[in-house]
Amino acid sequence: MLGDDRGQSNLDFLFGISVFLLTFLYAVTFIPGMFTPYQPGAIDLSAVAYRTSAMLAEDPGWCNSTAAGGLPGNSSWEDHQDCLLRIGLAGDRGHPNILSLNKIKALESLVASDYTLVREKMGLNGSIIYDINVAVEMNGTSLINAPWPSASSQNIESIERVVLIDTGKELFVDCNNPGEQYNSNMLNVTLNNLTSRDRDITIRIYNLTAAYPIGLAQDPIRVVSLSGNAISLPPDDYIIKLNGEVKNSTDFGFMKGDVLEITILNTAISDPIISAVNIWANSSCMPGRPVDYVYDPVFKQKSVCYPGIMRVEVWSYAFS
Repeated sequence: MLGDDRGQSNLDFLFGISVFLLTFLYAVTFIPGMFTPYQPGAIDLSAVAYRTSAMLAEDPGWCNSTAAGGLPGNSSWEDHQDCLLRIGLAGDRGHPNILSLNKIKALESLVASDYTLVREKMGLNGSIIYDINVAVEMNGTSLINAPWPSASSQNIESIERVVLIDTGKELFVDCNNPGEQYNSNMLNVTLNNLTSRDRDITIRIYNLTAAYPIGLAQDPIRVVSLSGNAISLPPDDYIIKLNGEVKNSTDFGFMKGDVLEITILNTAISDPIISAVNIWANSSCMPGRPVDYVYDPVFKQKSVCYPGIMRVEVWSYAFS
């Protein structure tokens, strides 16, 4: 009679069946995912979020306008939303991740008026419809306060980018340039070469040599009409900042090391057409000659950028 000396304990059986069940469950959950890329319309949300954020941060957008002359098409879609082809927030292709504040504000306005168009011009309105929420913050302040849809879907992909916000060009007036004379109480900024008056203008006065505080004169901001008449602007037509802080009155002093920014609203220089802006101080600290806002040989316009964050959220109910 043949003997059988083999045996199986309960522990061996439990170990074997556990390995089998784990392998089986892994196969059940993993194998269907292998075929997801080959299913019609199946797209990874993370890829959509990345593509959309890259388009917004690196592309200036495009419109079919001929306003600039020449062949149809330019990137100033924020000024020609009636012929918008593609939305982008970059100032130009040569400087990715530097967003234009004007384009950001145009997007805010467009979301409020036609969210479906925004989704379409971002490439999110195809065979699979995606919803989107774009937030841009600068120094902790939200720059887009628009009625984006709420993300009720549980499957949301979010991506953040560190960006710079280009707030526009300012005229930089250096009050310590050795080639200039600073013997005037008035800074006379001429606007004759300013071709577009649909945007505000900003004048930045800095590098003063005064060792004691200088003040602004009474009614310090005046505009000069084409006929030569000087008109005092009311405070609602301009914004004054000292070292980045908005001043609600002119009762303050500035001196060496301070930066004075004065923004004139576009409505104050466009109707009627204004030929110059005069900024009056109570001491001789300003250039003794007229300064051209656009083409001055010494005092130049420069872009002013601040750090910010752009956050893009994308979701689709097709993946809910």
